[in-house]
Amino acid sequence: MLMSLKTVFLPLLFFLAFNITVCAAPNVQQISDTYVQRWIDFYPSEAFTYGHKAAAWEFENFTARRVSKWLKYNEEVYEELKQVKPGGDVDAVINARVLRRQCLMEMERWQYDRVLANQ
Repeated sequence: MLMSLKTVFLPLLFFLAFNITVCAAPNVQQISDTYVQRWIDFYPSEAFTYGHKAAAWEFENFTARRVSKWLKYNEEVYEELKQVKPGGDVDAVINARVLRRQCLMEMERWQYDRVLANQ
């Protein structure tokens, strides 16, 4: 009886532990796709420069409110991507590191440099 309980519950325990681990990790691809779209919305002229033709008729709007929302979004993405740990999918880990660095550069750009703040 004890052996049959082990054979039933042990695989179930491993399955649940695996699902909790997988579900807890953020979906890096989805976060990256959303980030790119939000970046295009925030920097339409730069997006057009990089080939996003739909952004040709849009212009930057660097009001304090928009910049504040952009900073908050970058902080949220950065914190969410800190959950991605080495040892998982190599592409996801690399993408998470690159996107975390991009978030840091955006935060530095708008908190400390403020180069475009008067445009």
